[in-house]
Amino acid sequence: MVPYNDNGQMEEDEKCSVTIEVPERAANATTGWYHPELDMLRFCAFFMVFAFHATGGNFNSLFAPGAYGVDLFFVLSAYLITEILLREMRLLGRFDIKAFYLRRMLRIWPLYFAFLGLTFLFAQHLHTEAFPLPARLMFLFFVGNWQFVLGRTVRTVSSLLWSVCLEEQFYLVWPLLLRRWLRQLPLIGAGAFLLATVSRLLLYLHGPVSHPVDTYWKGTFTHLDPIVAGSLVAFTLDGRVPQLALTKRLLILAGGFAGVLAVGWFGPPWGGRALLTYPVAAISCAAILVSVLRPTGAGNIGLFRRCMVHLGRISYGLYVFHGVCLTVASRIVSRSGGGHPRMHWFVRDTTALVLTVLVAECSYHVLELPFLLLKERFSTIKSGPASLPKFAKIR
Repeated sequence: MVPYNDNGQMEEDEKCSVTIEVPERAANATTGWYHPELDMLRFCAFFMVFAFHATGGNFNSLFAPGAYGVDLFFVLSAYLITEILLREMRLLGRFDIKAFYLRRMLRIWPLYFAFLGLTFLFAQHLHTEAFPLPARLMFLFFVGNWQFVLGRTVRTVSSLLWSVCLEEQFYLVWPLLLRRWLRQLPLIGAGAFLLATVSRLLLYLHGPVSHPVDTYWKGTFTHLDPIVAGSLVAFTLDGRVPQLALTKRLLILAGGFAGVLAVGWFGPPWGGRALLTYPVAAISCAAILVSVLRPTGAGNIGLFRRCMVHLGRISYGLYVFHGVCLTVASRIVSRSGGGHPRMHWFVRDTTALVLTVLVAECSYHVLELPFLLLKERFSTIKSGPASLPKFAKIR
């Protein structure tokens, strides 16, 4: 998900649009809305996930909090999607659902299906794949996360796409809910939060499950909390950016970061713990999001921050490719042999990170960017990554 700048108009579509009375302050709505700090936060979310997987993906390890980078991704996605729809509503008095779906398809599908296709063709060379045909079909229809929830054996570098499947399910339903019950969004969020809590409670009362990390962590209904939190942040802020002093921002950021560390080190996110860790993680990630949001143009963008912003723009590719790059790097370093175990670990993960960045950079410019440019034709709120070249000056 990416933030947008709003320019241009949208074609009328009676069947796929919703109209309400335009608030008075919509007349003062700005047409420029881009927050580079959200791109930076997106890269931080990726790096958390990368660190978690690079160290074995163990929820009992010191790096377990990194797994909640996925929650930070969910919070960001839900916030941005909801903010974009609300901005369209304030600007035009409606939002176009058909155009929304087209934008999501152009952003998500090209890389998603390209990576799945490559996996289908070359997975046998990785010697780590157990990716049966039913699982492949479920991923093709964006319900791949349910393959894990059902307890079926799936072992593939494409398994990371479970979170993309969950987000696509959210994209499918969310604008339809807002179209009918926009003003009841807090009630919708409360209902979704209750659904997630009850789902985890029922699993807990059911007793031990064979694959708890898959059943709890990758379930659509059990992992709704961060999506709810991100959506409610957008609704609560109502197009505004928190006007907070630096001290307050740092305190909120520290609190959010401490919450993520706490839930990560509290234990694996299943069983009775899941009743507490999921909502705490969602609230903590929402706090981190609020703490970094700043007025447009606030602060200077130096070289380091510009690099971080760019890495955030290519974070979709970073996330998709980092699993296979870790596998490839592990083989490359293992063949070199010898060396201290800690040095071996450092070389392997550094190689994997560099390789991931290089592959994601190529993917962004060759595969993703043409579709991002096409996506702008269907955007009332224009897309930042498609309109800003690499390392462009951020205003």
